[in-house]
Amino acid sequence: MSFVKIYLHSFSLTFSLWNNGISEYPNHYELKINQTKLLKSKNYKCEDCGNPAKYTHHKNRDKSDHSIENLKVLCSKCHPKYHKDTKKKSKYSRLYGMSLMKISNKTNLSIPTISNFFNKRRKPHPRTEHKINQCLNKKDSSISKKA
Repeated sequence: MSFVKIYLHSFSLTFSLWNNGISEYPNHYELKINQTKLLKSKNYKCEDCGNPAKYTHHKNRDKSDHSIENLKVLCSKCHPKYHKDTKKKSKYSRLYGMSLMKISNKTNLSIPTISNFFNKRRKPHPRTEHKINQCLNKKDSSISKKA
């Protein structure tokens, strides 16, 4: 495997790790390779309006079909037009079944406090951990150790 392939492979793994290891796109490596080829062939111009573009859209909406024929180069203004009928769930809704705002309302904790907890930026206060775990109906490790 060449250096470029190894670098791109580790680069695509990094993207999937941003969502706690859950990638929206199966075979993210193939997507990145074809996306780069298509963007270069279209001179980074939107296929709809001709403005500078950096996004690709799956024409058939199949996130596992990364063929160049299925990808379309779009700018940041045109790309949302293709997703008006689909409501994307937030990362927290996908992973925990409720939005960050709902978790905040149920626990009376600030959004940054909850975000820091999930992103493990620092060790949480035991009460914070307890409140969030209780909200998500998870067994609280700090309480079970004391009991």
